[in-house]
Amino acid sequence: MPRSDHQILSSALALIESPSHWTVDYPARTADGRRAWPDDTNAAQWCVLGAVWHEIERDADGSDTNPQLRRI
Repeated sequence: MPRSDHQILSSALALIESPSHWTVDYPARTADGRRAWPDDTNAAQWCVLGAVWHEIERDADGSDTNPQLRRI
């Protein structure tokens, strides 16, 4: 069963709670500052939208019809 929107948003907030995990101008970045997709295993920093995307993708089943991802 997928997590609720509230659970996803809470997890996303926790992900970027530390300023060292924030980024701007791209959804995610690696530890050395390279651009990355939010679901990249090397991602270490996220923008707000990227953090939400990352958390939704954690629950993804591989389909592109995830209703939570489609809402963002």
